[in-house]
Amino acid sequence: MKRLERKNRAIDHVRLLADFSKSKGIQEYTQRALQEFGDEASRELASFVTQESRLTGIRAEAMFLAVVAGLGKVGLIKAEDEGEVYYQGPDIQSPDYRIVLADKSALLVEVKAHRMKNIRSQLKLGDTYVQQLRRYADMMKTELRFAIYWDGLRTWTLNPLEAFEAGSHGKKWSLDFGRAYGASEMAVLGDRFIATPAPLRFRVNVDPDKSDRIPPSGGPMNITIARVELLSRERALSGKAADIAWKLLWHGNWVDAGQHVEQDGDRVLWIDHLFGPTEDEEDWGKGCEMIGSCSGIISNAYLSGAERTVHTTSKSGVLEPGAMGQFIPDDFMKLELPLALIHLQSNLKPAKAAAKGGTRRGRRKVAGK
Repeated sequence: MKRLERKNRAIDHVRLLADFSKSKGIQEYTQRALQEFGDEASRELASFVTQESRLTGIRAEAMFLAVVAGLGKVGLIKAEDEGEVYYQGPDIQSPDYRIVLADKSALLVEVKAHRMKNIRSQLKLGDTYVQQLRRYADMMKTELRFAIYWDGLRTWTLNPLEAFEAGSHGKKWSLDFGRAYGASEMAVLGDRFIATPAPLRFRVNVDPDKSDRIPPSGGPMNITIARVELLSRERALSGKAADIAWKLLWHGNWVDAGQHVEQDGDRVLWIDHLFGPTEDEEDWGKGCEMIGSCSGIISNAYLSGAERTVHTTSKSGVLEPGAMGQFIPDDFMKLELPLALIHLQSNLKPAKAAAKGGTRRGRRKVAGK
């Protein structure tokens, strides 16, 4: 994807200055007026950015934009809630983004960040707020979706309002993670889950001729590293396979599962650092294990450089527009690294679709080797 660069960002500042001046009755953009504008903006920003609760929602919006751009499968994504709006009728509210999908259909997306207290924690939305978003979407003749970042699981879901337990007459609309996950439509944005056999091994090969022997009673020793490599199923990875594996380790959800030292007598040959879905190898299956989703990898990379900001300082290549859409090639089954790609389908399908061979439960398409 390509980013449309703004020709002159100073125009945005001038518009803010105009709003400020109008509210204060300022007749001319004098140096004093500019100073007053700058002072007030500085005070408001200082109050805002020191409150993490306020930054959370804005950070989620910025991260979702990075996710959609990074997946690179939609035709366009644009901020919808910018600029002045005049309307007739009951109150409305603009969602955060407009997305044009690959098939030219469009979605309006409101982004929410939900701080989970536990797995049963529910996102709750006020009915007035929901109805205002619905009226806006109806006026635009465009479907409404909620992109939700479940922070406890570092997972995105994209849900229609039908996934929520309906609220009315002052009651809140509610959605828990289990229901949101089953009804998620993140796949329409190009998201998919990635699995590979556990463990992945980060191997440090030692040069035994240039390294100390292991002390009989323990203690310090000096070793010389010959090379490092990444292995899957005892096979050293190289090229594209190694690049994919490194990124999965760095930004995926697997954990450090301990070390293994290979010896020849009192000589160290190599040291393996094991990574898997859990710390206990007995919990690992014999096939592929889920290591993360494309959206999760982008989010983890984004958050690694945005602990105290809205923008990210991360330089990871997975944040480049379209990078994750090309992350795993179409001929991935030829790679040294065994992979399974999982497309999660929403369980909110029309009844006629279920009659053709399915239930209305969540289904997934899997391709792999």
